[in-house]
Amino acid sequence: MGGCGWTGCQSCHGYFLGRYDQVGYADAGSYFSLPLYEMGKAGIMINTVLMALNLFPLPPLDGGRIAVSLLPNRTAYKFARIEPYGMIILVVLLATNILGVILWPIINITLKLLSVIIGF
Repeated sequence: MGGCGWTGCQSCHGYFLGRYDQVGYADAGSYFSLPLYEMGKAGIMINTVLMALNLFPLPPLDGGRIAVSLLPNRTAYKFARIEPYGMIILVVLLATNILGVILWPIINITLKLLSVIIGF
């Protein structure tokens, strides 16, 4: 085994440059690569949907708390008073598919942005 000096050697050059490009990628023939990839995509999808749902501006959700903090005091007080009925409103929006119509564009934009950033 020879060492790499200032001039370099072909084996070290191939090791450091050739293998560095493949770090983190499973072999195409590996039976683990596709299931891991699909589980990663499913995890990203689930977390994106939960993020969009949680940021929906309805008082029992975090988005409602953010909205209350940004509204003027009188309006925030009136808006916060619907909190006891928030879950009922959420279920009605979900059952009538209004929630999906509102959230899916946000989810799609977030997924496209993540796709550009991390390339899944």
